[in-house]
Parts: sequence; C-alpha cells; structure tokens
Amino acid sequence: MMLRSLLSLLPVLLLLAASGCDREVATDPDGCPSSDRPLPGECGLQGTCVQCNDDYDCQAVGPNLVCAGAGTCVPHRHVCEMDYECLGLQDGLKCVDFHCVTPCTFAGECRYGSECGPEGYCQTRYCQAGACPEGWVPVEGSLACTRDGCSELGLLRGACGLAEQCVECFADAHCPEGICSDAGACVPVECDRFADCQAGVCLGGRCVQECAGSADCAEDERCTMVDLLLKGCEAVRCVGGAGCAEWGYRPREGTLRCDYRPCTDPAEQPGVCGLTEHCVRCLDDTSCEAGRRCNRWGHCELFPACPFEVGYTSCAKTEVCLDGTCTAPCAADVDCRPEPQADGTVRGTGVCVLPEGGCFYERCDRSGRCPVGWVPPQGYTGTLDCKRKP
Repeated sequence: MMLRSLLSLLPVLLLLAASGCDREVATDPDGCPSSDRPLPGECGLQGTCVQCNDDYDCQAVGPNLVCAGAGTCVPHRHVCEMDYECLGLQDGLKCVDFHCVTPCTFAGECRYGSECGPEGYCQTRYCQAGACPEGWVPVEGSLACTRDGCSELGLLRGACGLAEQCVECFADAHCPEGICSDAGACVPVECDRFADCQAGVCLGGRCVQECAGSADCAEDERCTMVDLLLKGCEAVRCVGGAGCAEWGYRPREGTLRCDYRPCTDPAEQPGVCGLTEHCVRCLDDTSCEAGRRCNRWGHCELFPACPFEVGYTSCAKTEVCLDGTCTAPCAADVDCRPEPQADGTVRGTGVCVLPEGGCFYERCDRSGRCPVGWVPPQGYTGTLDCKRKP
C-alpha cells in the first residue's frame, strides 16, 4: 500500500523537482500538492515555485482570489468606482471596471512594454498556457510579458511616440559618440561649445534658443539652466522608457518629443494648489452645471452635499456638516490639521467654527492664489483648500 502511494506521487514530485519546487509536499486526493499548492512557474517564473500561473489555479486556494504577476493568489478587490478615486496613484487615470487604468490613443502613451488596447486604455499581456503571445517576451521574475521584437535585429524597441518601432536609441546614453535624434537615430553632436552655434547656446550637444524664462520658449520646450549665466530652451522629450519629462506632457506620435496635453478628457482641466499636477472637473462653482457646486476635491456635486441641520448624519462618522460641507470635527483651531511650528508649538492649518464644531478652510482661486491670510499648502494635499498663513 505504501509503495503504491509513493509511486502515485512520483509524477508530481518529478515535476516539482524539475522546476525547482523541491519542497516536501503533501497531496490531496486528486494528486495535486495541497497546502499553499506549490506549482512550477511559467514564463518569467520558470524554475521557481508559485501558487498560481493563472486565475484558474487560485480557485483551489480560496474564493475571490486572482493570480498576481508574482505568481501568488491575492484577493480580488475593487480599486475604484469613480475617476477621482484614482487621484494620487498616477496622473490621468480613469476608473474602468473598478480598476484604475491609463487612457490612450496609441502605444506611446502607455508604459514601456504595454500596449494601447482597442478599448482605449493601456493593457499588459500575461503568460497564457505557459507562453507569452506572439511578439511578446517574458518579464524575468513575473508572469507579465513585454513587447520586444527588436533585440534580434540589434536594435532597441522605441519609447514614447516611437513605441511601435525599432530604433537605434531613445536616449543620448545609447549613442556613445553622438546624440539621439527625435526620430530615434544616433547622429553627430551639433556643438561642443557656444561658439559652435551661430545663434543661441549649446545645451547637451544641441544648439538651442537662449531664454530667460519659460515664456521665451515654445510650448513643447522648457527653459533650462546651461551654466550660472545662461539658460536655453530644451525640448521636452521622452526620458528613457519612462515617458515624458514634465507633468502634463504626452508623447507625440512618431517622435521622441512631447506635446503639452495635460488633460485627455475635454471636461477636465489642470488643478491648482493641493491638486497641482492632477486633472480635475472643476476649480470653482462656475465650472459645474446648474444645481451643482465644485467640492474641495475638484469634482462637481449636488449642492449642498450635506444639510445644515446640526446633528444630521449624512457625513461619515468621523466628519461633521458645516455650511453644506462634510469636514473634520474640532473643539479648537489646533484640531484642524495640526502642523508643528519652528518654535516647537503646534498650530492648526484651518479655523474651528463653533458651536458647529467643524474645520473651515479657505479655497484657492482658479489661478492658484489664496485669500489674504491664507497660503497654498506645501506638497500634495489632494484638495483645493488653503491653509492659514503661519
């Protein structure tokens, strides 16, 4: 009986040993490894033990689990229901099927190695049945696949607006004896010193227009320091495979240069104050349709968001209603976002309105300025609120 049991385990043990899964495992009645179910990994996880290679493997581990790229079963959680819930993760994300995705019109707007799917958002392919789709190669240490059909030609897969092409370069570092052109080709440097340029200044091997500030440059350029005395208009370009160098700039198809297109949704606009480098639906009530107002997160909502009656519980348990706005409760100003001061004291960045017991903050205007006595917050706060001037 024991011999037959050992013989029945032999195929499983051989499979696990061949894949590096050499842990001692028990088996369930169908002959599969039990416990955490170590399986031989596929694609970029070959030679390692994994819980899963696809979502189907996770069905035996537990309910509501999906297979993550690292080969582990994780809970399937709804990440979002509205676009604004994706704020802070990455600029420009949209909520599609409860997940934050990057909208796109062509591959160059997607992260390196992903594609612009027919649904209009960036998608990554994954290993299926032990292999990546045609034209894709495994990512080491992951079940994900990446697009790379250029290496066998001795070329690089382009980035940004050249993401679907094979190129010599997409950064100057790829050209030891020259610079990388906007078209992804290694070309000789234009200058080594200022005297080599008939007009303008020499910046990074290129002759560019001299500038004193951003107003002197084109929209797809930035005024960059050349030395202590001079500045030059530098093109905003793709930075390696990571995308464009500046917020609000997006790849220009067919080139490594970037255009200023901060908000892909026509209904959105660039935020200010605590929502800089994010696209929002509104900056003030004039941006909203009748019967709605602009909330502190830059989204239009029904007015008022909560009624004026004291003690009404339409706000979260940790909030109170103040003039139609759900806000933090307080007993004194110091309770409103306490902030340590240089002298060792603690000061609230808002005003506590009594007897209602709610924190009040002034609001940034459309240009990003705050009323007298208030200043824009330092760093990202996620709202259009101002804070009291220290």
